[in-house]
This record gives sequence, C-alpha cells and structure tokens, in this order.
Amino acid sequence: MRALVFVCVAAGVLSGGYWLGAAYLLPGFVNGQIARQPDMEGYAQQVTGFPFRFEMALDTPAWRSPVSGLAWRSARVTAEIPSFLPNHLRLDFPAPQYLTLAGQDLRLDSTRFVADMALGLDLAVSEAGAHIAEGQLVPAFGVQALEAVDLRVTAQEGGRYALALDGREIQLAPALVESFGPAAGVSDRISALRLDAILSFDGPLALVAPVPLMRQIDIEGMRLVWGEMQFGLAGQVRRGELGELDGDLTLFARNWEPILRALVLSGVIAPDIGGFVGMFLAGAADPATGEVTLPVLLRSSVLSLGPFALLELPRL
Repeated sequence: MRALVFVCVAAGVLSGGYWLGAAYLLPGFVNGQIARQPDMEGYAQQVTGFPFRFEMALDTPAWRSPVSGLAWRSARVTAEIPSFLPNHLRLDFPAPQYLTLAGQDLRLDSTRFVADMALGLDLAVSEAGAHIAEGQLVPAFGVQALEAVDLRVTAQEGGRYALALDGREIQLAPALVESFGPAAGVSDRISALRLDAILSFDGPLALVAPVPLMRQIDIEGMRLVWGEMQFGLAGQVRRGELGELDGDLTLFARNWEPILRALVLSGVIAPDIGGFVGMFLAGAADPATGEVTLPVLLRSSVLSLGPFALLELPRL
C-alpha cells in the first residue's frame, strides 16, 4: 500500500512539474517565434488549464503575405494543447475576423470558427483542419454568407499537401447575381461545393518558419451545385513569380443553359455569338447525360472559356 501511495505521489509531482515548466516556457517560446517572423504579429498571454491542458490567449494576432497582399487579423485567438498530446493544437477564433483579399478589406462574422493542427517533431504540420459555421462577409465579396465550410489538409511528401474542402448553402453576393441581369434566372445560392486537390509549396508548412509560397494546385476533382446547374472541374493551376496564375483545366457542366443566358445578358458574350455557342454546346453534350466537357484556360489570372474571358482571379 505504501508503495502504491508513493507511486501516485511521484506521478502527481512529476506531471505537475512538467505542466508548470511547460506553462512557464510556452509564452516566451511563442512570442520569440512571432518576433522572428516579419509577416506575423501577436502577443501570447499566460498559460492556464492546469493540469490537463495548456490554454493560452494570443492577443492581436495578425499575418500578411508580402507577395500577394493577403492579410488576416483578429482581436484574440485562444489556443488549447492537451497535456498528454503536446503536438496537437486546437484554435478558437471568436468573431469577428478581419481579412484583406485583392485589396478589399473584409470582416468575417461566424457563430463558430475553430481549427485543429497536428505537428511533427520538427514542428511541421502533418494535418490541419478548420470548421466555420454560419459565416458572413461584410461587405459581400463574391460570397455573402454560408451555412458551413469544412477544410482538411494532410501532409504528403515534401511540400505537398492533400486538400479536402466541403461547403454548404453558399449565398452569393447580390452584386454578383445582379451583374447577370434579372432575366438570367441565375440562383443566388450554391447548395454544395466539394474540392479535392494537391497543393505544392516551396517547402513544408511549419510553425517556426515563414509560410512558404504555393507553386501549384492539382485539382483532382471539384463539384459545384448551383441551382439546377451542376459543374465539375479538374486540371492544374500554376503560380508565377509575381503571383499570377496559369493553368489548363477541364470543365464539366450539366443544365448549363442559365449560365450561358447570364453571360449573354451581362455582355460577356455577344447576343449573336450566344446562339452559336448554345448550338455548339448542345451538339457537344453527351446524349445520355446532357453533360458538356470543355477546355478552360487560365492565363495571367484571367479565366477564359475559349476566346471568352470570364473573370479575373486574385493573385496569390
């Protein structure tokens, strides 16, 4: 019995000492790493959560890409690390979050925004994910609101990462829908979005190093349900030295008539050409499924369907 008591006391002392020592060192380590990254800001507060977890608030965190101009900032982010799994990190992002995208300042509100991360011994990311519920962008930027989005990134060899993204009930910005014209009959809601891709970076994603540049995206499959329309996409996108995007893609489309009508009414495709395009697409459609397969080009961040420029994508 005495031996059992001794073992329990020793285990408690050792685990308590481990927690206290780690809690003392952790804020200094985090603040030191932030100070070494010119594109990051923030200040780590004292650690709480004894003895089962390490909880730490990060005040005024911010990140900016010096190449693309992408930026993010928040008033506070809370990090939680289980005492028995020190390589696992959970983050809670209370609303609002502030973003800069393509020179536009945005505010992201949500009822829930959490992320998780698993690290290797070198502090490189082996797996990471995020979940956003009832998100809303103010002002609307292409998208106005969404019911939920889930993202998961899994490390592969070198700087390659598998990406899986699921979005549900994505409400488009009114200005985007109105740009097609009221007679187009285009839905203002994307009911489902699924993307599976491989992201290739200059090097591994790690907590103790600047974010490496993404060089290539291999889209293994994308599915989008927009009203009655259904689209799929596959192919490769490459990033140039200045952040411009080039790529060769294949588009799959079903019930595509509303988007063609919208492109004609918005002036992207001239009315006299629109009829010819419609006949061509109808003739090229699979007789059994009605699906059309088309090559799509991305040159200098401009997405084109044949000779018709559809939209310009932001640089990364």
